[in-house]
Formats: sequence, structure tokens, C-alpha cells
Amino acid sequence: MLRTLTRNGAGALVLGALAHSARMHGLEADKAVPVTTSTPLTGLVGVPASAVHQWDANWDFRAPPNKGEDAKDAAVAPTPLAAADPLASATTVSAAGALDRSKKATATRHIVMVRHGQYQDKESDHAKRVLTDLGRRQLALTGDRLAKLFPEITAVYSSDMPRAVESAAIVCGRLTELLHKDFVAVVDPMLKEGAPVPPSPSSSLYTPDVYFRDGARIEAAFRQHFYRASPSQEKDSVDVLVCHGNVIRYFTMRALQLPTSAWLRTSLPHGSITWISIRPSGNVSLRYFGNDGFIPADQVSTS
Repeated sequence: MLRTLTRNGAGALVLGALAHSARMHGLEADKAVPVTTSTPLTGLVGVPASAVHQWDANWDFRAPPNKGEDAKDAAVAPTPLAAADPLASATTVSAAGALDRSKKATATRHIVMVRHGQYQDKESDHAKRVLTDLGRRQLALTGDRLAKLFPEITAVYSSDMPRAVESAAIVCGRLTELLHKDFVAVVDPMLKEGAPVPPSPSSSLYTPDVYFRDGARIEAAFRQHFYRASPSQEKDSVDVLVCHGNVIRYFTMRALQLPTSAWLRTSLPHGSITWISIRPSGNVSLRYFGNDGFIPADQVSTS
């Protein structure tokens, strides 16, 4: 089963993504840093300490207030996701739509990303770019694997592209059968495939206008789905996102606060699982990346 996700705050998320901080873009620049005899070096030979990015603990604007921070300011600190967070309650969100940072989160959010199955990639009509027989077998195996790994799945989201919708339907079918409860995939158009940011090394795969068009949407989708739990969330949660290779690779780099321009240096098999955990502290861990060991070797594909 599928239903379409609608959000009043979607427009605000896209506008926020268009204004993505210059600080982040600065970190993504793959430029050589001159090293002199007086340059402090890290444990990595030849890498200046100034070139190493320090973790931003308040990356989602949900960190608890620092010691000495004004309690009033902490209570109304802005968060780009507060209005759209399905787990945030009226007790933790102010009338202005800001998360109450004076309360501490205790739950972990697990984001499990699944790449769609092999599909008819030679078709020019997107409506005809559906799964192949192999792709359907891959996603049935993925659904079985998810049921074993995550018996307490909270939600399943899907891109609105046919290959992702079909993949999510297969996954939900297997989860429903194996976990004995109904699963409904929520269709989120913001998860559709696209070109997130210009890669480094550069590639002629996409033109600059495509990055301009898709980048803000994909960044907005990241902010929609990646954030630490609200203080009102009592139990750990597992959200499954059935989407696309470029999107998953960008989300992974972004969540780990690595240069997002490195997304094209990685590859993801069809039906593979990428698992990211977001702790109450805001710390992020990559548990799996492109895991496909549950798919027989003769059924593995990337294109």
C-alpha cells in the first residue's frame, strides 16, 4: 500500500536548503592547503590541522543548551524540522514552531536507506522505467533482510519514481508477511533521484543547471528526514527510505559531515542497505553502507 506525503513546511525546507550555509560549502572545497614547516599537522601525514573538519554537535539545531546559555533562548532555538517532525508533540514545540531545547532527548533514530532494485534504465519514458524481474527478486530479499534486522520498523518512505514505488511496495509486502502487521509506504516526492552537488573530481554526467535544480530539493529532503529524536520520543525508531543511489550517497556524506562533493566516489548495488544511527547527543554513526551480502552474488547489480 502507498499513500502520498504532504507537508505544509515543504516550501520552507526548500527555501532553507537554498540558503545552505557558506560554511558547509567552504568545507566541501577540494583545494590544496599550503603546508609549511610551521603548519601544525594532524596524525595524518601532510594534512594540516586547519584542514580537518571538527564535528558540529548542533548540526540539526536540536542540541541541548550549553552551560551558561540563556534558558529563554534555548527554549525557542529554531530548528528547520520542528513543524514537520511527526514525533514532536505540543509539549516540546513552542507556538512559534521551535523545538524546546531545554529538554533532553533519550531515543536513537535509525535511518535505513534502501536503493531500488534493478530497473529498465534504457527506457526514455520514466513511467516505463520499472523493475526488471531481477530487481523484484532483489527487493524481496531486501525486505526479508530488513524484517530480520529491524522487527520494530517505525515507518517506510519512498521516492515517487516508479522504480522506487515498486521497490517499496515489495519491501512492505515482505515486512507485512514476516512481521505480521501492515506496512504502508509514504510517498515523498522530495526523495526522487537527482544531482545533489557538483562532484569532485568533476564529472560531465550532469550540467550546472541540474545541480541548481536538484540540489536544494535533495538538501531539503535530508533536513526532513535526518535529525536527532525529539525529547517526547520515548523509544528508538527505525525509518526506512526507499530511494536512489545519488540521494543515498549525498545523505551519507552529509550526515557524517564529510565533503558532500565526494558522493560520486562511492557506489551502491541495487537493493542494498545503508544504515545510519542518530544518537540523542546528535552523534551520527554509519552502520552499513551499500550492504548487499544477503543477495546471492549472481543476482548483484549496480546498473
